[in-house]
Amino acid sequence: MSAIEDLLRDALHGEGDAIDVTDADVARLETELREAIEGRPRAGIVSVPRRRITVSVAAAVAAAVALVAGGYALGQRERGPTQPAGAPTQEQPPVPPWLVGLWRAEGNSQWLWEFRADGRVGVTDNSGGYLRGDTVKDRITRRVGDQFTLDGAEPIAGCDGTDSFRLLSPGVLMFASLTEGCQPDPDGFPLQRVLPRPAGPQAEEPAVPATDPFVVDSNGSLEGSWLHVESGTLLSVGLRPVGASLTYVIDDDGDGSTDPDQRGLISVNTNGSVQVRPFAQDTPGCSPVFTKVVSNEATLTTTSAAGGCFPAGSRQTWIRLH
Repeated sequence: MSAIEDLLRDALHGEGDAIDVTDADVARLETELREAIEGRPRAGIVSVPRRRITVSVAAAVAAAVALVAGGYALGQRERGPTQPAGAPTQEQPPVPPWLVGLWRAEGNSQWLWEFRADGRVGVTDNSGGYLRGDTVKDRITRRVGDQFTLDGAEPIAGCDGTDSFRLLSPGVLMFASLTEGCQPDPDGFPLQRVLPRPAGPQAEEPAVPATDPFVVDSNGSLEGSWLHVESGTLLSVGLRPVGASLTYVIDDDGDGSTDPDQRGLISVNTNGSVQVRPFAQDTPGCSPVFTKVVSNEATLTTTSAAGGCFPAGSRQTWIRLH
């Protein structure tokens, strides 16, 4: 029995108990009143045998109609538009579109946060963790407003529970843990969007201080996660799955740890040039091929080779994120 039927029956019985109306009359009134309220009345009007039409009966019917109609209308306002039969229930997604992407603790922090539309989330402070997918080891399972419930095998910052992610501007949000004992700063701290890049200028600080520049002549000097701000491109280099080559990914939309634009092996030649071998030959992403790379630890300055992400001979500056 639906809520409207419960309300209708209670109202009719509540009014009918005080007057001379049989259960059969009440049952008939239930049916006819419900059909009238739902917009499909039978021919004629709500009927009670004439011998029972009294002022008290009229008052009972009027009271029941008012009560049920009011309750029905209120319920409709609270529920919103009625969905067609069999239509799927529309639930609030656990990760809103404004949260999806790659974020970084504001300033020169090495911690990167990745939020996926399917609820996966995690953090890492090194390129190896990024390439292994450490940024998606947890999951957001529930959302109420700006409060998100996290559950995972490796809790973020040692804590699973309820966290608050509140958008301050298109490129900045405030994070705070609402789980007791899990938050070093009770007021939380801001996260700054890395990818996709927000509209308008946004400064990025290198994760480490600059040193004297040197020409990169070994794979190890490429390790790290590097951001080319102007194009909104992330290059993350690390791990050693095959010989001395490193693994790399290129990404521009914030899901590089699990669904990068391109993934493969990268190495530095004896002449200082950089070559890559993408894992998938038909990958849509561009290749990070360079004729020369200069580093000062805080940044990489690359000179692009033909067939790469940038025009041959052009130079790019990449900011170290970790």
